[in-house]
Amino acid sequence: MPLAGIVLVQRRIPPQSGIDSGICTGYVDGMMIKTAVTLSSETLARLAYLGGTKGQRSRVIEQAVAKMARDKELAEQQERELRLLNQIADEECEDTLDVLKFSVDPFAQPG
Repeated sequence: MPLAGIVLVQRRIPPQSGIDSGICTGYVDGMMIKTAVTLSSETLARLAYLGGTKGQRSRVIEQAVAKMARDKELAEQQERELRLLNQIADEECEDTLDVLKFSVDPFAQPG
């Protein structure tokens, strides 16, 4: 089944066009951009179900994209932090090995 594809057709919708002003919050200049999206029939059915009886498909899509963006940003941050922690651990390991080279085994028999 093909994935959803975005059709590059956009136009600005002014706030007085009858669109719920609550949906418009957070947009540049208080305006939404209408975009045509191509979806499979299965995805469209799921979207209609998630949108509820009021048919708020745009809100569902907006929330899903926002969540995906947050998840991706979090994963990238965790990846950066893991690289940093591994770098610090490698440096500490080198320091520990240097110290062990000069340490004396207290249980060693004099030879």
